[in-house]
Amino acid sequence: MIIISWNVRGVGSKQKRRLIKESVGRRNPDVLYFQETKVPFFKDDLMATLWKAKDAKWVSLNTTGSAGGILVAWKSSEWDLEHSWVGVFSVSVILQDKSAKFQCLISAVYGPTLNARRSEFWDELTASRQSFSGPCCIVGDFSITRFPEEHSWSRKPSLAMTVFSDWIEKQELVNLPLLGAKFTWTNGRLNSILSRLDRFLVSPEWLEAFPSVSQLALPRTTSDHCPILLPEDDNDWGPKPFRFNSSWLLIEGFSKQISEWWSSFQVEGFGGHGLLAKLRLLKNNLKQWKKSILHKRENEMDFILPELQKIDADSELWTMSSEVLGQRIQLIQSISTRDSGK
Repeated sequence: MIIISWNVRGVGSKQKRRLIKESVGRRNPDVLYFQETKVPFFKDDLMATLWKAKDAKWVSLNTTGSAGGILVAWKSSEWDLEHSWVGVFSVSVILQDKSAKFQCLISAVYGPTLNARRSEFWDELTASRQSFSGPCCIVGDFSITRFPEEHSWSRKPSLAMTVFSDWIEKQELVNLPLLGAKFTWTNGRLNSILSRLDRFLVSPEWLEAFPSVSQLALPRTTSDHCPILLPEDDNDWGPKPFRFNSSWLLIEGFSKQISEWWSSFQVEGFGGHGLLAKLRLLKNNLKQWKKSILHKRENEMDFILPELQKIDADSELWTMSSEVLGQRIQLIQSISTRDSGK
């Protein structure tokens, strides 16, 4: 089971949605969580611009102003929604896989920044946690750190940190180590301030189902938060089915290539039999095309994303210079230009 959580800081820009879709698509998650969508009413056409999964179903906490908003989405071809509820600070879903072998509770959170509201926040999450006795995962931007070392600047332990750690212990949750980065948020300035605000918390039952699970910070492309990934475990669930990606239609010359292939197929049989045979040939050609033509495009991202991650890792150790900051901006712009087909 692959889960991505990301405080995207708004999805209003077309360019930003393109970058989000590119970042998410490379990991092919089963479940997707966005915090701070800043969307008053979520619709299917907007969902399609953020995730390539054609079978996506979703539940959202809409904004009440210009901030906030949570989106929880999943692949309905692989997961059934058993129950869902929307709170003030969270959206929770109980999902069951199609084989009916695994059922879990996942709560996506966006914590309050005001201390006065944190008691209400913990009460809401406690109610969600205690509503389900099976595998549980609570994930998102908690808007608070656990320890002083989760800040890039010197800071003494606070009461809020102690309450957070005590809550995790009382709810019998496991705070998984973060791989790929030490922090998940930055103010993006030359004298950077960094914190670990985003995390996955899982129950012992989750670890029994996925004993090798970890959480990974992904490259930060279009938000001051980096996405965090709960990767798939090592279980072998069989071969992945071939899927057509509608974004291929935007690649210059693709539609013409499809027409040429289709015209060149010479098959025997009548009616549906002949059509099925041509579709099988087309599928094979598309697989080969994906390996060759798309390989170059993937290689570009395979270079850009590690470079972004390296810059962010360096910024955790020392102050980012204006030259390095400019280099990071150029890398982000190169992704935007690449995806827009310019």
